[in-house]
Amino acid sequence: MLKTIERTLRWSTGLMAAVALFTIMWLTLVDVTGRRFFDHSVPGGLELTEILMVIVIFGALPMVSWRNE
Repeated sequence: MLKTIERTLRWSTGLMAAVALFTIMWLTLVDVTGRRFFDHSVPGGLELTEILMVIVIFGALPMVSWRNE
């Protein structure tokens, strides 16, 4: 039972960090492309990236701690 909960938590925090990192990647791509070709950037893009970085760091931190890396 405890192993199942641990595995589920590890999987969900890893997924959360991966989705946040993927979102940062696409947000940056859209922001740079919009600035370069359309002369408009994503409103609040920098703030969203900062918030998502917190999610990436604190989402991956439990995985690293569980593995003793």
